[in-house]
Amino acid sequence: MTGFGTFSGIALECRDPRALAAFYAEITGWETAFDNDDWVSIGPAGDTWHLSFQRAPGHVPPVWPDDTSSMQFHLHFRVADRAAAEQRVRELGGVHLGGDVWADPAGHPFCLVNPPRPPGA
Repeated sequence: MTGFGTFSGIALECRDPRALAAFYAEITGWETAFDNDDWVSIGPAGDTWHLSFQRAPGHVPPVWPDDTSSMQFHLHFRVADRAAAEQRVRELGGVHLGGDVWADPAGHPFCLVNPPRPPGA
């Protein structure tokens, strides 16, 4: 199958793009690729896609869980040391919502998950 588009990134709306970019840069270790007052992008050095944050003054955080609507999508981050990752996310302003699910400082849900198991494990 041949596609006609190349994935370039994901953008999250928020009230403060720089603050939210800093939050996710701490989790991922990614560099800032673009930065202005209304849009900040981070990503792996030299890569062609980014995780971006767009200023939306009226942003209303999603609610999770919410039986009357959905969170649309959420991000997953594999972490080697769950306890250390969870502590650092709390220090950065993340909020535990239950199980693997956390909310970033702007209220977007994301998950901290274990690394994949080796085949046959």
